[in-house]
Amino acid sequence: MGNLGAPFADQTAANDGDVYGDRNMFVRPIEASKYFVHVASHKFFGYQRQVIGDLPVLMAEVEKVLVDSLDQLRYAGGLVEVAKALYTARQRLDIERLVEHANQMRNHSLCSRLGYLLEQSEQSTKGLAASQSPLLLDPSATLPGLTARAGPQGKARNRYDPRWRVRVNVSDKELWAWRKS
Repeated sequence: MGNLGAPFADQTAANDGDVYGDRNMFVRPIEASKYFVHVASHKFFGYQRQVIGDLPVLMAEVEKVLVDSLDQLRYAGGLVEVAKALYTARQRLDIERLVEHANQMRNHSLCSRLGYLLEQSEQSTKGLAASQSPLLLDPSATLPGLTARAGPQGKARNRYDPRWRVRVNVSDKELWAWRKS
């Protein structure tokens, strides 16, 4: 399978059963519901060394977990699940660290989605860099006539948030229905 610690671009071989994602990652199923996800080396930060039992492990900070979830929505249960996690963790989040981690991921789409969710949750978005091109808030939610990048050729009937440059293709009801007031 190649060097497990290296980013996808450096992988030289793959076993049968490996599933390839974007150019910075590949995924190897371990069990039916568990995956070993390789990410680019610049995305490996925001962890603390801890000991569980007798084993040393790297444990992600809550801010990094949220950023990783927005980076790979398909492994996090989708945008609604990330919105739930963001809202649930709001009391213990270090928003400055969250924004710093998001910017460090080098993914402006992630930053735009995070900015939109933070703003909807009435949290600070100071220092967060938005995407330069329009995108879908939830890329897994498909709409007839809307392209994957939500460009000018897309004939969406959705709201557009110009600050975060996201086509809001998920209803507020769907995104926040679980939230208790």
